[in-house]
Amino acid sequence: ERLLASTLKEGAISILGYATTLTDVPSEIFIGSIGIVLFPLISKYATEGKIADFKAVVSKGVRIGNFILFPIAVLFIFFGGLIIKSLLERGQFSSSITHDTSIALAIYALGMFAMASYFFSAHACYALQEVKATLKIAVFVMIFNIILKLILINYLSFVGLALATSIALIVQSGILIRLVRKKIGSFDEKIIVASSFKALIASCLMAATCWFSLKFILPYSHALIRLGVLIVSAGISYFIFSYLLRSQELIIVKDLFKKILVPADTWSPTA
Repeated sequence: ERLLASTLKEGAISILGYATTLTDVPSEIFIGSIGIVLFPLISKYATEGKIADFKAVVSKGVRIGNFILFPIAVLFIFFGGLIIKSLLERGQFSSSITHDTSIALAIYALGMFAMASYFFSAHACYALQEVKATLKIAVFVMIFNIILKLILINYLSFVGLALATSIALIVQSGILIRLVRKKIGSFDEKIIVASSFKALIASCLMAATCWFSLKFILPYSHALIRLGVLIVSAGISYFIFSYLLRSQELIIVKDLFKKILVPADTWSPTA
């Protein structure tokens, strides 16, 4: 990606680099935290042949990941400009660079909707000893990603590179999920879809609340103050709307983070 970006306008590499970092950090922090508890359980139940428990943990991991990452992705899509301006815009990082980086951030954020599915389905495949198939999928997606980048860069410049990355992640997630289903059968897809839909609705309502807060309450404040209001209003409104939508993940997330410091084998997949 850096090689292709180097053929574009000056600053394209930095634009994509900053946008990638902003999407990678929350994904790695939260999926990593969830994985501390759930990844060992996935491996444990696969080894012991406890398929029902295995399915429950994979399903729960995807749902929790989506519950956490969906609102962050929505914030990046709709408020990326404010976030980047508050954190990065100073010195040679001009308003035009902020604008371009916010576009790249929004495109990369699309891939965050598939991030939890990718991580947990990939770990499930490794736990099921489907290492060779998983590596073949990775190679195929890498080639697909490169070809897509070469096509899209001619039409969308740096945006095409970001879009190709997000599409490739979504495709890889879908193929891995199909592989897991082929190996163990269905693992609560209907529950996952329903849960994800609630998280998406709550995220959109959260975005509307944040927009109202910034538009009418603090329209002319300093960028850092607006960012603080965005974070606070986003957190409060998302949890309120999730509660109103009766999202089970609200309780699960609270309990899960209590167990991060507890040994993984003491946690029940149905807890």
